[in-house]
Amino acid sequence: MLGEYFGEISDGRLNTRRFILLWLVLVAVFVVFALLIGTSIGIAEHLIGGDLENAQAILRENLAIPAIIAIAVFFLLFAFAKLNIIAKRARDTGLPGWLSAIIIAGLTGASSQLAGGVSSGGVGLLLLVILTFIPTNTFRR
Repeated sequence: MLGEYFGEISDGRLNTRRFILLWLVLVAVFVVFALLIGTSIGIAEHLIGGDLENAQAILRENLAIPAIIAIAVFFLLFAFAKLNIIAKRARDTGLPGWLSAIIIAGLTGASSQLAGGVSSGGVGLLLLVILTFIPTNTFRR
């Protein structure tokens, strides 16, 4: 499964069912990562004695740089995996893979800036649904 997220960068293809499965797994990994961050902050607060402000100050002093690096690496890997499966699905429909993935990411990001962040999930979800249900080889010549 990791090969599908990080491999076949220039020529891989994904059918609809596999794309949906990989997308849901990627979302689940992202949610679990966010929950782990929240849980670890809660555990640190409990170990320090229940004072959230004190726990946050101690974490900032001791773990700020390693935590920022770890979170940045995770988000870069997540973004690459997301773009790679979008590119593979676009290639399967006959569209240019990475160009389509970058355009979808740009449209999603631009809509979040224009609408104050309210509609970015909606635009991204709409583009995902459209890409998901376009039949294989629709745009092939």
